[in-house]
Amino acid sequence: GATGRRSDVNVSGSNARRVFTIDHPGAVISSLTVKNGVAGTVAGGVCLEVGGTLTNVCITSCKGTAWACNYEGNDWYFTGGGAVGNYNGKVLDCDIVANTRTIYYNGIIAYGQHGALALADRIFVTNNVSTSASANANYRSAPVAITGGGTIRNAFVAYNDINQPGGGTKYQDASGVYVYDGLIENSTIFRNRVHANYLAYGSGVYLAAKGSAVNCLVTENGDATGNLNNYYLVSGATFDHCATVPVPAEGTECVDYSADPMTIYDIDAVGYPVPKPETPTVDAGADLDWTVEPTAVDLFGNLRKQGELTDIGAYEKKPSTDALLCELTVVCDAVAAAPYDVTLGAIVSGSRKTGLSYTWSAIRTYLGVVTTNTVVTADPAYVFTDLEKGDWAFALTVTNDHEPPDVSSDETDGNVIHLSPAICYVSPTGSHVWPYDTPATASTNFID
Repeated sequence: GATGRRSDVNVSGSNARRVFTIDHPGAVISSLTVKNGVAGTVAGGVCLEVGGTLTNVCITSCKGTAWACNYEGNDWYFTGGGAVGNYNGKVLDCDIVANTRTIYYNGIIAYGQHGALALADRIFVTNNVSTSASANANYRSAPVAITGGGTIRNAFVAYNDINQPGGGTKYQDASGVYVYDGLIENSTIFRNRVHANYLAYGSGVYLAAKGSAVNCLVTENGDATGNLNNYYLVSGATFDHCATVPVPAEGTECVDYSADPMTIYDIDAVGYPVPKPETPTVDAGADLDWTVEPTAVDLFGNLRKQGELTDIGAYEKKPSTDALLCELTVVCDAVAAAPYDVTLGAIVSGSRKTGLSYTWSAIRTYLGVVTTNTVVTADPAYVFTDLEKGDWAFALTVTNDHEPPDVSSDETDGNVIHLSPAICYVSPTGSHVWPYDTPATASTNFID
């Protein structure tokens, strides 16, 4: 589409045929909507047979009707996809949404990928469903499948539903992503469902021995009765720097994502679990070759690696403009007699709150002379004891262990407490010099 808006150009297969076949590695299809395609072999929407590029395209309402949806001659077995089949091509910035699989034996494969050069980047694969399948559906059933190499990254695979009303799938592999041979990176696999789970493989991601997942968020996937099963890892599979529940023993540097969802993410308008500042996925991934490139972006176009490390998942959290903020609290009377104890506290917020150090200052003004007492602690509270007569103000500086350290300071608005001596003198012959603590400096009246 010349305008760049997908909705301006709609190409339909009229529920009778595949919409597009790309059979040249230099071909590009861009900026349009593909819908109502049907294929009895592979990919009712778009098939990239020998490479090519699909970019800024929405593929919707397409169907795969073959029992295996395989692509003969290229060994795409169970990879064809009801919507898109990609053999050594590039699928970029695409939405693969609300497609169906209407066959007897299988569930859904909305997007299938094969070939070492195949790449999918910044794709949404959501709300795809299977409308019928038998209790003996013993073949690969998943919204997304990688069977012969290549990489998927920055993908949001969510809300897909493998509906098995016939009594269950015999060998149900994944309700999210199936990786036989290939790599999925920095993707979010979220709330995918299988409606029957014969062998407990209704998982968010299924990794075979040659499958790898790195920097992926895999959470809240499972069956229709509420049983969660986020992953199934075959011996030899790689599950590295991923966030899930529970953390698998076979994983490497994975993150426990078992906290209350309300505390770690907010659901945005497209249904994505946007991480809150304290979410454990922020700065918890592995830096990959592509994530550290200055032009690398996430699913939503945010620059990658905005913090100390690459984030886990398809979303890169923008650092708070307030990396570290502190607020000083002071517990004391406005006027009291010396010696006196004052309790200080710190309220700290911001996106980087590790390795905090607190510097507390008590600032005394007495007879025109200013002196400061400073203490450094690792605790967010401190008590200055036995403060002497005079006027007192207080200040706080907080630093963290970031390199270079972030620094935040707060202080009282001038003096907050006036400490008088325990004994004061009043005499008509006194010099009337505060704090009136000697006969010579006695006050000449009782008012002061």
